[in-house]
Amino acid sequence: MAYGHIAHDCVMGNRNIMANGVSLAGHVLIADQCLFGGFALVHQFCRVGRMAFLGYATGVSKDVPPFVRCADHTSIPYGINTVGMKRAGYSSDDITTVKSLYKILYRSNLRMVEAQEQLAEIAKKEPLAQEFVDFLEGSERGIIR
Repeated sequence: MAYGHIAHDCVMGNRNIMANGVSLAGHVLIADQCLFGGFALVHQFCRVGRMAFLGYATGVSKDVPPFVRCADHTSIPYGINTVGMKRAGYSSDDITTVKSLYKILYRSNLRMVEAQEQLAEIAKKEPLAQEFVDFLEGSERGIIR
């Protein structure tokens, strides 16, 4: 939309929606089907995972994992993008799986290493969990938490 800015060397996936005034700094990697609220900002070298949702005026200075919703100028995680997953045709079982992954990562009070170990165990059975594991392993800046 109007007044958006995508800086140098950014990589954009497919079917992303960016409202007015969204700004991406240089070297940002955006996966598929992400949604950016108005005036969302993404710091350089950050990654935004598939189907992530950034609310109005969200400032992201760390990576946003797949399916995670975040808001506020400090990019606080607020659950998963359930509405987007339903619209994309994900089953209720898939949504439940992603909710459980989110709980392990954000609500279990585990250290990041411990959470990653639990996610890796689940990833042996669930492909969506493997997407989380791969994203976390590829993070150089850390994730919003």
